[in-house]
Amino acid sequence: MSELKDYTNNEEMRSSIKIATTAMMIVLVCIVTMVFSVYLPSSNGFFNVGEAMVYISAILFGPYVGAISGGVGSMLADFLLGFPHYAPGTLIIKGIEGYIVGFFYFKMKKLELSQKNWYLLTILIAFLINLAVILIGFIYYQGLAYVGGYIGGTPIWEITAEFNMILWLIIGVMGFISIVVIGYKYSQDIGLKIISMLIGGIIIVIGYLLYATFVLQYAGAFTEIPFNFLQSFIGILIAVPTISSLEKYSGVIAFTRFKK
Repeated sequence: MSELKDYTNNEEMRSSIKIATTAMMIVLVCIVTMVFSVYLPSSNGFFNVGEAMVYISAILFGPYVGAISGGVGSMLADFLLGFPHYAPGTLIIKGIEGYIVGFFYFKMKKLELSQKNWYLLTILIAFLINLAVILIGFIYYQGLAYVGGYIGGTPIWEITAEFNMILWLIIGVMGFISIVVIGYKYSQDIGLKIISMLIGGIIIVIGYLLYATFVLQYAGAFTEIPFNFLQSFIGILIAVPTISSLEKYSGVIAFTRFKK
């Protein structure tokens, strides 16, 4: 650690390490996004697990690295996977997502909220997030939905569900309860991480819905909504334990964060 302390006094070395860290995270976001992707013909887009790396970048290295690696890394993946029409939107949407996740987490962490205020904040955020889920679902995703396994268009198994206002209210209430339970059950730090990532998930759902609808003018843009929610949830499931494992190197990680 003495070598690290010597480096902290060298501003040029600090800048070089920060730039190298950002470049490394851009590559990792791009690779993880490409490693597992599923084509979605209805919106001419794809489902992926790259969200996990965007969250990891933002929580470990702060909003600036989260924004740059999330935006640029995801955009490169769009180009390399053959979806260049999504690249401009991805640069902006994932960039905003990475910044907001990192900014919200570090901003709220500095406040050192009392347990009572933390519970109240959790309830407020849970209400706002699930209100957004209900409104998006009710406005854009009503009617029959078919979920199943298919080979050559022939269903091996299939479940039909009708999405209406009542179902979306049930989903919203369950989501609200889940977030409140997270706030009460887990430590404030873990709760902040998860809530920050959930806010990021809402950003990509709304962002891609608007981009695909108004810029790309895809009539089936709304069909990506559940996949983007799922993409965010899977990203959280991967990111939270990964971050916990890496935080033992907190001294080195803090050294690489960009500061205002």
